Amino acid sequence: MKKNKNRDKFEIIMELGDDGLMRTESFTKDYKKMGFSEADIDELTKIALDEDLIFFNAKDETSPYAPCHAIMVLTQLKVLQPFEALLKRLEFFYDDDCYTSAILKYLESVGDKKLEEIIEFFLDESKNEYNRMLIQEALSHISKHNIESRSKIEEVFVKYLNLDEDGHDGLNAMVISDLIKLSKAKHIELIRDVFYKKPVDTFFAGDLEDAEIEAGVRTKRDTKRVSMFDFFGMFDNDEEDEDKLTPYIKSEKNTKRNELCPCGSGKKYKKCCLKKENN
Repeated sequence: MKKNKNRDKFEIIMELGDDGLMRTESFTKDYKKMGFSEADIDELTKIALDEDLIFFNAKDETSPYAPCHAIMVLTQLKVLQPFEALLKRLEFFYDDDCYTSAILKYLESVGDKKLEEIIEFFLDESKNEYNRMLIQEALSHISKHNIESRSKIEEVFVKYLNLDEDGHDGLNAMVISDLIKLSKAKHIELIRDVFYKKPVDTFFAGDLEDAEIEAGVRTKRDTKRVSMFDFFGMFDNDEEDEDKLTPYIKSEKNTKRNELCPCGSGKKYKKCCLKKENN
């Protein structure tokens, strides 16, 4: 790295540890007080993208967290120049929560100006699911802090749930949860359809009944909620245990006894929710 009059502040971030890299705002350093400005963008971007530093293969004793701190400085400066390069970084999976969290913070900070590009990445089925979850988290943050973006992000979440792909159970759950926060019961039929047809992580924000309560279309549960402890306690895959995991769905369209149950369990109606309804 070239010597310059601002060398001291760069030396500082090259030595910083993981303190202050937490997502909580109150723990984040105020890098502007260290003297950083837009004049430092190019140098900060080099550090942020330096693979030797990211993988800690540098010959000197530089901290492996230097790229993370460089990204956090760019985040507080809210500069757009490194956007494409940092977004591309998410195409390469690094098993480093600090690094990906720093990129997430950066995307949140410029999201109102780069919303279309962030959405394009999120809807791209070829992208890594973990990275799409990070992008979804960024979209959620943007929708909370930028009122003008909410209708657009609502449309994006609807579009995602309508994709032909089954999707990742965790990502599906995150999108459903945020869609309800944005629109309450407006898309409840789509949400029900996703629960019936696609994998959804019910330990993230609950099952379909929880979603319906959150959306305001039901006031209480009809079935006992399955906890994580219940799930791991089920060692026998018999019909009784499967019933505990399957939410009771009351038929709204005169489902015949030998038709597939509307709850999506794959069983015939007479052997699933009709049996629960009659109990």
